[in-house]
Parts: sequence; structure tokens; C-alpha cells
Amino acid sequence: MTPHPPPNNHRTSSIIGSHALFEIACMPQSDIQRIREEITTALEEEGGWNKPALARLWLLDSLLREVARVYGVGLSEYFGQSFLSVGIRA
Repeated sequence: MTPHPPPNNHRTSSIIGSHALFEIACMPQSDIQRIREEITTALEEEGGWNKPALARLWLLDSLLREVARVYGVGLSEYFGQSFLSVGIRA
């Protein structure tokens, strides 16, 4: 039996995660510290990793959204073919 490749959502998560780590590595220490403090505060005040804690991670959310925007991870990743034939006229 031939193994199947992972679904696109796993690949997309890997791409975003990898690029996010690269971006964090290039950030000034002061920005990294702000993200670290945001995470620590949210986890302490909400009692761990849960939905309310995740909802408070504005800086981390902004970072991940920006990485997805810059590196072009979007709907185009999910479609392998065009569903509409478009002609170009001179």
C-alpha cells in the first residue's frame, strides 16, 4: 500500500509555523519579550491553554496572520487546477 501525502491543511500549518519561527528569530528582543509576556499573562489569568486564553493572544495572532499574508498561504494552496477557462485577448 502506498502512503498518502498529508492533507494540505497540515502542510499549510507547517509552512506558517516555520515562517513564524524564522520571523521571530529576526525580531528585536523587545518585541519577543512583549509576545512572551502576552502569552504568560493570558495563560496565568485564564488558567492554562484554553479558548479564553487563546482569544487574548493578540500579538501572536497578528504575527501569524502577517506571516500567512506575506508568504501567500491562502486559498490558492488548496486548488491544484483552474475551474474556469479564461482567454486573453490582445
